[in-house]
Amino acid sequence: MPLVNVSVRRGADAHMNCVTNRLQATEKTPAFIWRFNGHVIAAPADHPLQALARAVVDRRGGSVAAERFPLRGISTANQLTFGVSVSSTATTVTSALSISSVDLHTSARVECWVRLEESQEVWRRQIAYLDVITTPAV
Repeated sequence: MPLVNVSVRRGADAHMNCVTNRLQATEKTPAFIWRFNGHVIAAPADHPLQALARAVVDRRGGSVAAERFPLRGISTANQLTFGVSVSSTATTVTSALSISSVDLHTSARVECWVRLEESQEVWRRQIAYLDVITTPAV
């Protein structure tokens, strides 16, 4: 199931789900990487890209500090606050990206990478856009 574009009102929370078929996976739980406008924001703890995620993600939690993550040009916010979770059923595994209080004034490109087999560095990439709906001034 492909990652789908999401439109939200400014200040609302946004949710994007990256779903993979568990039956195709050889790993117990497939690995997921999330990128936001080209920056890695979440990666498996044992993957080399985790260092890039740590470089931009605030260590106190799931927020991206503006001085380390360039929101200039896409947001008036000081930080991007988000969370990533994984859930599974008998047939699917889903990684969910939740962004709190979206404050973008242009769209952002969101990517989810999925690795189904731990022994290979082969990733399936899904791309979608997060768009903010602004209410016109009265």
